[in-house]
Amino acid sequence: MSLSDHVLELLELNNSADSLEDGNKTEPADLCERIAMDLSQAMEEVGLQNTSRESESENEEGGDDSFVRTKAKPGRPSLSSPSNVDPSLCNIRGILGNVSSTQISKLTETLTDYMSSRIDTVEDLMPNTQDTQVNEAVLTGQAPAITLTRTSICAAIVFARMAALPGALGAGLIQMQAIGALVALLKRWKTEVTAAAASFPKASKSSSSASTGNKRNGQSQKRMPQESERENKRSSKRSRGESNREKDRRDDESSLDEESLVGENDGPSSVESLNPNQLTLLGLRVAQEVAELPLHREFMSWSEEARESLIEATTLVMCTCSALQASKKKCQQDRIISDRALQTERSAADSLVNCILVEPNSSESPQSSSQDIETLTKRHETSVAIFRGLYQNIAMKENVPNGESGRLTAATSASKALCNFVKGVADDISLNRNRWPTSMKGAVTPESSTPGDTSSDSDDMQVAVTPKSSRKTARLSCGPSTPGRTSFGATPVRIKGGTKTPRRLSTSGKDPFSIAAKGRSSMPGRPQQRLVLSAVLGILQKLVSEKGAERTAVRANVVQTVQSCSQHLEALERAELLRFVIQLTYSKVSVHRLTAAEVLGHILIEPWLWPAKEAAGSPRPTVGWDLPDDDPSQRRNSLTPLVNRSARNMPAALFGALAGRITDKAPTVRTAALSALARLIREGINKLPDETIEGASVTDGLANVLAEESFSLACSLRVRGSLDEKSSVRKAAMDALVELLVAAESTGVSSVIRPLLAEEDIDIFVERCKDSSVVVRRAATEALTYLLEQRLVGNEAAALDGIGSLVSAWTSSVLPTVMDAEASVANKSVELVNRIVIMPLLTGASDGCASHISWSILSTLGGGPGRTRISRVEPDAMCKAVAGILERADSKTNLLKSMLNLICSAAKSSETVSEQKTAGVWGLCNALVNTASLLKDVTGVVKRSKIELAFLSTAWEDLLRRATQSSGTSALYLRSSMQLSMHVMARLAPCVDMQLAQQTRTRIAALLMSYEIQPEAISTAIAALKSLTVASQKNASAQEHKALCSEWIHDLFLACENRLSNGFDEASALDERVVVRALCTVGEISMVGFSPTEDGSSENNSSGGKDSSDVDVLIGLKVPPSKKLVNAVQFYMAEFLPGKNQRRCPRPARAHAFLAAGRFCLRDIRLAKEALNILARELHQNMSSDSDPTIQNNSLLILGDLCVKYTNLVDRYLPVMAACLQSGATDLSFNILSSPASNGFAPVRKSAVILLSGLIMQDYIKWRGLLFHRFLVATSDDDDEVSEIAAAVLVGPLALKQPKLFFNHFVESFFVLNCCKAHPMYVAAASAGDGGSGIAVGFDGINLKGESGRARRLRMYELMLSKMSDQEKLEATARLCKEILGGALVEGSELYRACTNATSNEHVVSVVSDALHILQSKSIRVGRSRARDGGGDDLDDPTRLNTGQRKAAAMGRLLSNVSRKHLVESVLPTLINLKAILQRACSPLNKDLMSFLTEMFRLYKSEVHEFLANDPTLLQEIEYDTKRHKQQQREASMVPTSIVADDGAPVLSP
Repeated sequence: MSLSDHVLELLELNNSADSLEDGNKTEPADLCERIAMDLSQAMEEVGLQNTSRESESENEEGGDDSFVRTKAKPGRPSLSSPSNVDPSLCNIRGILGNVSSTQISKLTETLTDYMSSRIDTVEDLMPNTQDTQVNEAVLTGQAPAITLTRTSICAAIVFARMAALPGALGAGLIQMQAIGALVALLKRWKTEVTAAAASFPKASKSSSSASTGNKRNGQSQKRMPQESERENKRSSKRSRGESNREKDRRDDESSLDEESLVGENDGPSSVESLNPNQLTLLGLRVAQEVAELPLHREFMSWSEEARESLIEATTLVMCTCSALQASKKKCQQDRIISDRALQTERSAADSLVNCILVEPNSSESPQSSSQDIETLTKRHETSVAIFRGLYQNIAMKENVPNGESGRLTAATSASKALCNFVKGVADDISLNRNRWPTSMKGAVTPESSTPGDTSSDSDDMQVAVTPKSSRKTARLSCGPSTPGRTSFGATPVRIKGGTKTPRRLSTSGKDPFSIAAKGRSSMPGRPQQRLVLSAVLGILQKLVSEKGAERTAVRANVVQTVQSCSQHLEALERAELLRFVIQLTYSKVSVHRLTAAEVLGHILIEPWLWPAKEAAGSPRPTVGWDLPDDDPSQRRNSLTPLVNRSARNMPAALFGALAGRITDKAPTVRTAALSALARLIREGINKLPDETIEGASVTDGLANVLAEESFSLACSLRVRGSLDEKSSVRKAAMDALVELLVAAESTGVSSVIRPLLAEEDIDIFVERCKDSSVVVRRAATEALTYLLEQRLVGNEAAALDGIGSLVSAWTSSVLPTVMDAEASVANKSVELVNRIVIMPLLTGASDGCASHISWSILSTLGGGPGRTRISRVEPDAMCKAVAGILERADSKTNLLKSMLNLICSAAKSSETVSEQKTAGVWGLCNALVNTASLLKDVTGVVKRSKIELAFLSTAWEDLLRRATQSSGTSALYLRSSMQLSMHVMARLAPCVDMQLAQQTRTRIAALLMSYEIQPEAISTAIAALKSLTVASQKNASAQEHKALCSEWIHDLFLACENRLSNGFDEASALDERVVVRALCTVGEISMVGFSPTEDGSSENNSSGGKDSSDVDVLIGLKVPPSKKLVNAVQFYMAEFLPGKNQRRCPRPARAHAFLAAGRFCLRDIRLAKEALNILARELHQNMSSDSDPTIQNNSLLILGDLCVKYTNLVDRYLPVMAACLQSGATDLSFNILSSPASNGFAPVRKSAVILLSGLIMQDYIKWRGLLFHRFLVATSDDDDEVSEIAAAVLVGPLALKQPKLFFNHFVESFFVLNCCKAHPMYVAAASAGDGGSGIAVGFDGINLKGESGRARRLRMYELMLSKMSDQEKLEATARLCKEILGGALVEGSELYRACTNATSNEHVVSVVSDALHILQSKSIRVGRSRARDGGGDDLDDPTRLNTGQRKAAAMGRLLSNVSRKHLVESVLPTLINLKAILQRACSPLNKDLMSFLTEMFRLYKSEVHEFLANDPTLLQEIEYDTKRHKQQQREASMVPTSIVADDGAPVLSP
């Protein structure tokens, strides 16, 4: 049968109710399949080919995933016909043959009915469906019933192929009802495919789906009214002709693929229902046909509604096919679906890009003016329809298959399509500008199409949902429209701006963002926009102002879309878009500002924005109109100057808008702006682009802009990096600041941008390395390292100039983070140490700049002159870093061997290298041997590689000789190197030859007896002496080793005893240097063999500690000093030496004598009992004017060691030890915190904080008396280091050990800090923990009462509150009200007298005042909302809260309600009664109470009104008083202070 016969049979089947009585009749689905095959054959016979299909294979061979434009160029038809074919056959009438026009129209109605056929609803389906999986999915809402039928899909294929034939429009085939049915079918297909992808397996459950389909055969179908009557008859005839149909289907080349119709174990093809795989594959065939329709030459001649519907279907097809490719399954069927979806997606994208570029007719004669107007209008209408579909997918609002990954893939596809569309239009405009006039008389424009617009500015989208509707409201509204017409301008949401829009850019209420066309005609000389590009501008504005952009994925896609499209816009449209983005940065909606900041960051790096390099000196052409110059007094946080500036210098205006968001109120916006700024500087200047004209223009232009903004920008970045409350903002600010500093130092830019790197910048990075946030600490370490590396680029001589402070900062801040508790920070720091310190030494030149920096860092670890910021943490951190580097190395042995060879080579040539490098060599060697695990590896490598270590025995001696002969910096480096070399020799003594060890031991002992070694190196020399003693007799026993050590110990004791005794001779002058070294030697020797577990009466031979096993044999060795030596040391502890002349003992000698005596006490309990009173006396004399802080510090340390060794003996001296927390006061009645003499005692206070906190943590001492309050006072110490350490230990380990520490002492702190000693709470706190002994820690020497100490007291209260839980805050509030405010109402109490008597004690008044101030503080509020307190971010967090966070939020809300109820029902009555008392007494406390009442009214106004509803008079009085108090506060804040000038006239202060 021919094509026309099949068509006529289909029409007959639709009209005849008894058609199935004839066995030769077939089903509609089979007829539609045959018609589709016949159409394909007929088109091939007449030579009609779809050029888009030809290009698919080319695209696949190219392998490019991007959209490739097909051969359907502008002006060329999509269906081509050869010249040798009769033209009358190359159209729909010729192909259909003897089918009349009336029958064609009837065929359209028939296909429409078949396309609308569905399986019945879920209610009818469920009783006869036995597939429990399908039932469960439908009932739970996870998936809809599969309602599309095989007939509907086959009919859609037939209609789509017929619509693609030439002449289809003239034949009446293109009807809106049929197009609507086709669109509805595709929408239903998308819905079902989406549900199937989420709920139904595609491969493993095919048999189940097939059986389900077979069981649905008995269901009635919504095809035609008579269709249900024939269903039973059809079922009896289905078996006939099945074999013929299958044979025809296999033989036909254009038939539907077998795998698309029948899956594994599927039933016969006549089944109407489809399983998920069949549905997907058949739908893709429909989608492929529909995707090619917009390229049909007659498409632009279709009606407006038909074009819009087809474009809607094409965008749906493109995005659905794109989402289908996001499937994570990799079975064969999924690969087939993915391949076909890719082909269809490319076809749809190509149609959307090129549909408006195809000429609507083939006439070669020029078009008339009216035809041009009509063509231009249709292009604009079609463009708007395209944008409607793309917008929903770019904003990720459509529900597509494969969930979030599918939406992301579809958004990316839509974004690429929009960009290619804009690029195609822009290219066509550049080639054929006459086809795209800017304005034409009679043309339909957005302003002329909306004369009576009454549409709202709603942001909602209206989408077609029914195929048979007349599309009255079926289009997505992207702009204002009139009844019966389509709006052309894409209208974004209205900006809720905080500043007034400039007058020349203001817009009307009807269409606020069609600035491309409004108000232009009235301004002569002003260019007009093209209609299609105005629609492009509208959708870009709509995307930038998308409220759903709080999601990161949506925002990233929007930003990428705007960035890609902007480069293809014309100058006028581009300028309008950028001005709109500038306005958006001042919107009241945080999402708008956030998106605008990210868009600016991406656009500012584009080369097209900046003028070409050769044209940089010429005047920049403007795209706007002449505007007055900016007022220099106007700041960049004002909108109008930026918009005005954009007409002359758009890049500068954009940069100013981006920089203005650094101070945004929303932390997310600040972070985005700072990140964009950092990326801009990094990619624009620091990572210089290719040396092209465009790259150079970006670098030069950005450098010129930064030259104007660098100073103010750097100031803003410093503030944000150091003071911002959000860790993400601090991190982003540091990234931007470091990029700005590097840009200032970069070659070629420093002449434009002033160098900004200063000590304050380095200090910011140093402080952030100690930040509480992990990400900030890590960012700070990377920033300092980046700065250091950038200084080494370029001229090496210039790089070393002034780099000392940066190296010192890196060593003191980055290196200690190796010890960080957070593994990510520690690992990153190890990587940075390897990059900065180790690798330059192993891979770079030995005399290069990088190697110089490495040796400089290593040299500071030994105590050289660069050790201004270094503490003893850095050497330990370097040891851990080296160990981490070796563990991460590919070959640990090879790397260790390379490092040892480098050290040996440099150490042996130390005479020829600088002193700094020598110190660095020994610093690196010390880092290698100072860890027990590395020491074993080092000794193993030394022995296996036979590395010669003989230089160790002479290196320290040579260094000591050179240090004696040198002075200044060189001497410091050499002394540090000598000390490190001795330590290395002590650690590597087992590897030294025995004879060499014996000789070296003898020389060291001789130097100790001659007192040639400086005091700081004596302990290291003693350690080397011990190790060499053991190494010189490797085969001896432990007792023999102890005997050998006892010999030189006795000799040294005797030599020191004689030298110290000679100092008492009044006839000879006292040699202070020798006495100090002798005392230091005596103290160090007395500790040889010491073990913390020894009892002081017998030897302890147990081994332990971190020393090597060769030294462990000496544990337990005890050689007591002679009585004469002990007496000599004690004589030097006195202020005056024995004798008639009463010579004053030098303070350095006294300090070392205390240390030596303390070490004697550690090994002799009898001496400890005698020395305790002496040590306590020195601590008690801290009030003396001539007290020495060094002696006091040593005495405190000794008492701490004795407290560990003999706890019961030292416990009674806790009060004097606690007094050292505020050491340095000269008078007990004087305020110690402001005492000028306290500055020199800061080390004592620091030692006291560390020592006492350690003893508390180890339970050697308890919280007794007012010890806690002394710790609390230490947190507000004048010395920043002391206050920081005190706060860290108090809120850290001490609070963890006792969680309720702050809560238990909170209320009593009000009485203690104000010295209200008569109150019972003060008395109870002062006597706590003394056990009736009367020995408790007091508060003497501290005076914080009154207004002078108010600020410090409030800081302490805030510190305690910051570490309390919400429950504890609630209880603390109740206790404050009961003990203080309630106590003030008790007649006869001291608090009551303070409220009623104006002349009462100041400290009692301060207690009530502090309580009222804290009760209205934000810190004590429970579950407070950020929005109520102000300063919150209005961005919603799209991330879901986990279970723990939800519980915490619920608990916070509950406690907030409890707190509110308590304040209103319990606290408010107390305040009202107290208010009456204070008003009668005219007390100054009334001001504080009214401030608290005002705050309560602000927060809980409705609750207060409800509580006082029964007493309206009192309520009115309180309201009046609060209003009056507010007015007085405003008046007080408005009254300026004044000073009197020389002539007597008042002058306002600034």
